[in-house]
Amino acid sequence: MNKKLTVLIISAMAVLFAVGCTTEEQTPETPAETPVETPAETPAETPEETPAETPEESEIAVTSLLESRELTDEEQNSLEKVVRFMRTVDDTVQVALFEMTEIEGGFNMELVLKNNFADTTVVEEGTIISVLNQEQEAIEVTLPMDIEIEPNAGVLFETEVKTDLLSSRSDVYFIEFKAEEAE
Repeated sequence: MNKKLTVLIISAMAVLFAVGCTTEEQTPETPAETPVETPAETPAETPEETPAETPEESEIAVTSLLESRELTDEEQNSLEKVVRFMRTVDDTVQVALFEMTEIEGGFNMELVLKNNFADTTVVEEGTIISVLNQEQEAIEVTLPMDIEIEPNAGVLFETEVKTDLLSSRSDVYFIEFKAEEAE
């Protein structure tokens, strides 16, 4: 008798739960019809359509200093997107890997520098860029020349890197400027 009563109570609770879940009650949190607010427009209030101004961030000029090849239009567009989508950190010059091709004993790396300073910046020849591989081993890349970068702009340059610590682009884990040591 006790088992039958328990089964009956459980069945009744399941039915109540199912009925409670399926009833559509209007509560303050979930109104039956969601109101949509639209501003009333009159012809006099509607402004004339003007072309939307593009944000300053989208007007990024990227200069190519490549000596080994010319960029195609598609590559130039891709390069501009890379620079545009690089995170903006005020008062910094950022670096990113654009292309990497294998050469005898290493790689030809095409690196992009983005200037986030308000003024033209020169990254000096000999500046060290540290490339970390997946095993966190650092490969030092030396800037081959002085590179002048306009504000909110980028420069693409290439350099040969002789190393056996990388076998492909997928081995590159992180790229940054090497911190200057205090004297």
